[in-house]
Amino acid sequence: QSVISQKACSMATIEKQAGRIEAARLRQEEFERSLTRFEKRLGYTFGNRRLLEQALTHPSFNTGPVLASANNRRLEAEGDRLLAAKVDHVMRSVFAMKSEESHLLLKGFLNSNVYLSAVGMSLGLDDCVRLFGHHARAGSLETQVRITANAVEALIAAVEHDGTSTATEELLSRHILPVSLPKSLASKIHRILVAKD
Repeated sequence: QSVISQKACSMATIEKQAGRIEAARLRQEEFERSLTRFEKRLGYTFGNRRLLEQALTHPSFNTGPVLASANNRRLEAEGDRLLAAKVDHVMRSVFAMKSEESHLLLKGFLNSNVYLSAVGMSLGLDDCVRLFGHHARAGSLETQVRITANAVEALIAAVEHDGTSTATEELLSRHILPVSLPKSLASKIHRILVAKD
């Protein structure tokens, strides 16, 4: 009787593990489909899809089946530096600001989590980010905004590694920097900054 019970228990364990493996496979397939849809919205197809996967993998996912080296923390830091450099250039050339106050004001806005998360949500990026545990459930608005903003910065670095500096420039100008905003909004920002100057 005990042998039969042990076999039954072993079979149940095997079936449970097989179920988890199958569920993980289906989640990965859906994730890959979501990446394909995202690339179409982005207007850029990655040569190395793993870079995109990494950019959209939150560190919390490390507690799941993904290794620590595959999350977006390193890419986020690189993207932050790339964005800061480009923002400085745009503020000087596009808006031609004279005062340091206006420069810092717009720089703070374009580097803010609120702005970057809005960019990410407009691309549907927030629906593609891989999370684990409590991060995957509805958290505070501040947390969700930060996660999306970080993923946008990681995306910038991922494009830089995957393509060329030209590809990064196109990504920034098309989706992130003021020159790509609707003309009405860009003009409004320009008027505010000119008035401050």
